[in-house]
Amino acid sequence: MGSRFAPAYAGLFMGWFEREHAWGRHAAKWIDYVIFWGRYIDDVIMIWDGPAPELMSYFDFLNDNPFNVQFTMEHDQQSINFLDVTFFIQDNTVHSRTHRKATSCNSTLHHNSSHPLHIIDNIPYGEMIRMRRNCSTEETFLSNIMETEQRFLERGYPASTLQKADRKVMQVKRKTTLAPTTVRNTTNRPLAFSTEFTDRSNKVYNILRKHWHLLSDVPTLQGSVTPKPKVCYRRGKNLRNILCPSYVVSPRNTNWLTTDTKGFYTCNDCNMCKLGRNRTKKFSFNGKKKYTIDHLINCNTKYVTYVLGYACNKMYVGSTKRALKVRIQEHVRARRNGDLGYPLTYHMQEKHGVKKTLGFLVSIMSRYTLEVVIGFWP
Repeated sequence: MGSRFAPAYAGLFMGWFEREHAWGRHAAKWIDYVIFWGRYIDDVIMIWDGPAPELMSYFDFLNDNPFNVQFTMEHDQQSINFLDVTFFIQDNTVHSRTHRKATSCNSTLHHNSSHPLHIIDNIPYGEMIRMRRNCSTEETFLSNIMETEQRFLERGYPASTLQKADRKVMQVKRKTTLAPTTVRNTTNRPLAFSTEFTDRSNKVYNILRKHWHLLSDVPTLQGSVTPKPKVCYRRGKNLRNILCPSYVVSPRNTNWLTTDTKGFYTCNDCNMCKLGRNRTKKFSFNGKKKYTIDHLINCNTKYVTYVLGYACNKMYVGSTKRALKVRIQEHVRARRNGDLGYPLTYHMQEKHGVKKTLGFLVSIMSRYTLEVVIGFWP
């Protein structure tokens, strides 16, 4: 129904519509004929105990409203379809069976589809449980099961998988499927690993299962770690998402602040940026090798691999997961305090003297890929 909130919104509106219009004071002369009224979002099933002309009159009344709500109606004295169920009268008793539209095609997920195998193999059981719930007689249940198995066979499901699901559903009583479901306790959910499903997910799961015991040994995780890893898969992009996206990407107005801009830009506020200056996409250090800047970065950029240049044209390469300015300021303090534990300070004191000018290049490691990006010096 479109957006996620649409069913809830439709349910709220139809509840108000029933109270104010369908069952309101203007409908009082028809209400006594309504023995039962049930609704699922905007689909209504009703048992009418009255003359047929009065039913048509009530139907016209429902459609005569200022809210642009228009109903269509099917009525019969022997059988009626509602959602995926057909109700019919047999031996003066109301029975039910699964309903499929005449225009329905076999859209069952193919067995070779790129989905977790345990989910694909459980689809037949889920569909057969629906048959058990919808069919009130064993005869209609077995007839629906045979039709369902034929549709699964057409979609590549092995006969052994269908037979396993068949044996399993035969042990389920229909009364059990009609019982209200209990609400699960979500306060103490076990620890789960969430990832995107790919053709290599099975190998990832085997690695998790091999080393899962390491989490069980952590005291703070006691009670949260299951004996076996629990994995929750997210759907990755398919060909439809890639070739036929459901949205149109509007062109952006680019400026130096957008991600399309490449280079290093100072904030002119922190101590590191006071030593440096802006650098655009391409630059060279000591007039030698040219470096290409493929990202927009600043002093707060994390996951940076930086290169510090000496007066002798030698370079010191380091990396940090913290903000770039935090690590550079550590080097500055180490030089100022003469801390020989830093290779930079040790080299400058032994080769150039502590007061030599510090110049340095900076490169960035963004999202686990290393690319030389920027450079600046005082």
